[in-house]
Amino acid sequence: MKRKRIFLAIGTIIFLLFSLIGFFYIERNRVLEVPILMYHKIGREVNDKWWVDPEDFEAQIRFLSEKGYKSILPSDLSAHEKWGKPLPSKPVIITLDDGYLNALTEAEPILKKYHFKAIVYLITEYVAKDREERKKFEGVDCLTWCEVREMYKRGTISFGAHSKSHQSFKRIKDPYFEVRGCYKDIRKFGGFRTHSFCYPFGEYNLQSIEALKRSGFTTGITCDQGVLLTGAKMKLYQLPRVHVIGGLHHFVVSREFEKEGDREFIFRVSNEGVMLGVAPRLCYSDEGKEEGWLPLVDLGNQPLEWRWALKEGQNKKQFSSLEIWDKARVLCLSTFSLKTDLQKQDT
Repeated sequence: MKRKRIFLAIGTIIFLLFSLIGFFYIERNRVLEVPILMYHKIGREVNDKWWVDPEDFEAQIRFLSEKGYKSILPSDLSAHEKWGKPLPSKPVIITLDDGYLNALTEAEPILKKYHFKAIVYLITEYVAKDREERKKFEGVDCLTWCEVREMYKRGTISFGAHSKSHQSFKRIKDPYFEVRGCYKDIRKFGGFRTHSFCYPFGEYNLQSIEALKRSGFTTGITCDQGVLLTGAKMKLYQLPRVHVIGGLHHFVVSREFEKEGDREFIFRVSNEGVMLGVAPRLCYSDEGKEEGWLPLVDLGNQPLEWRWALKEGQNKKQFSSLEIWDKARVLCLSTFSLKTDLQKQDT
């Protein structure tokens, strides 16, 4: 009887072990879309496309929260790849490059409000010891090591490496010293280890990838435009990002009623601000179901004509709104109601 119980226990353990291995194998090979959003500066500047207004930043984070996204960090991707750590069904990664002070003053309170996390990538030569010695990068105040340590303890913001001096890795002989030096600075002055690296200017090659591996980094963040797909084809040292373009944007939309027939919508659209790649979407019903997407287009001051032809069985009363999304189709930038904003005016 005792031997039988032992064999039963061993069999149970083996069964559970193989079940666990199978679960992790399935999980790590599951294909998920993971938008990695690329921000730089959060503030009220309008003359630079890398400045995102705090109100716009909050609207974007609120939109992600309402759509069911959960923030993760690059370390979660490496854990997912290595041993099948489960990811949420709609993961998103928020990144802020260069280590600016506005990550503390503007971004952190908004992220905390919506229970989101983000990772800030530091250029360590521009991180001063304390506030009295604060440095600037490209004319903008950077964080100090005191602030980095305080933010790290609070937990909303994590930190990654962005090199010591922000030189292009395609132009220097050996990037290892920039990579390893940044790692050591964060370990020494920040008091913690980081395993995520963001390539300066998004530029990388085989030599720089090898430098990351030698220095103990497990992920490399690029500026390659796109939404990451997990699974067998995921490349942890070549992770793409969705560029969040700031600056001034003001979309102007009108209906071309004189040109429209019963079977077509025609819109005249322009963007009074920074040229922006967008994805137009026409929705119908209160549930916001999509009728379809037009091809990606660069939208600027020059008005463009967008056309949708109705399919058989459809009528115009079914449609509710025109939406303008970013080119990766992650963030809805503006919505125009067909019943109010784009209604025909009586003459």
